[in-house]
Amino acid sequence: SLLYKDVINFVGNASQVARTDVNFQIDAPHGINVDFDSNIYIASLYHKIYKFNQAGVNQYVSGDATPGWRKDEATDPASKFLETSLANARFNAPEDLANDANGNIYVTGRRDNGNDDDYCTVKYDGSGNLVFTSIFDFVEDDRAEGIAVSADGSFVVTGRSDNSPTALLDWDIYTVKYDNAGNQVWAKSFNGAASNDDWPTSVAVASNGAVAVCWYRDWETKSK
Repeated sequence: SLLYKDVINFVGNASQVARTDVNFQIDAPHGINVDFDSNIYIASLYHKIYKFNQAGVNQYVSGDATPGWRKDEATDPASKFLETSLANARFNAPEDLANDANGNIYVTGRRDNGNDDDYCTVKYDGSGNLVFTSIFDFVEDDRAEGIAVSADGSFVVTGRSDNSPTALLDWDIYTVKYDNAGNQVWAKSFNGAASNDDWPTSVAVASNGAVAVCWYRDWETKSK
């Protein structure tokens, strides 16, 4: 957990709340990024995104700790998996986030499509308005683990996909590139030796467009 003192909390219902506790705690911090203005963004596996300025003062907390993506099936079924801004956003265990030079924020995690999980990456502008949502769905469960944004606004998401429709998990690495409008450009898979589980932990993009993925192998066979 991370602790910050004397902060203001911007909660998911868009209300400003002065904190009365001495310490400010982030549970299960997982992804972190610093933007071009030295603001700090932290993704929590407890379904929240935090922003702090360079002095360590909290600017907002997005997400209401409820797993999933904001749903409004009753009034607009087409927007089942969409939210309109960071103020009313929900996240499902966001794994990583990134920023670009224009102040846009990219958050990647997973989405339950009703049958299994997909990569789900959302982009917000500097005012917190939703720009687009990009989904990647392969055979079975797909779980994003890392994101990197290029100078031209294109971005790469890496994660793990279960290639097997059987009762046994078979995780391989799937890395997906998107253009600056959120459209998929390509998807590349990696299956290590002996077809054991392969888990990515982070991804980076070089100035020439080359992509590097950090990963490890799990030798244990698991059932779903």
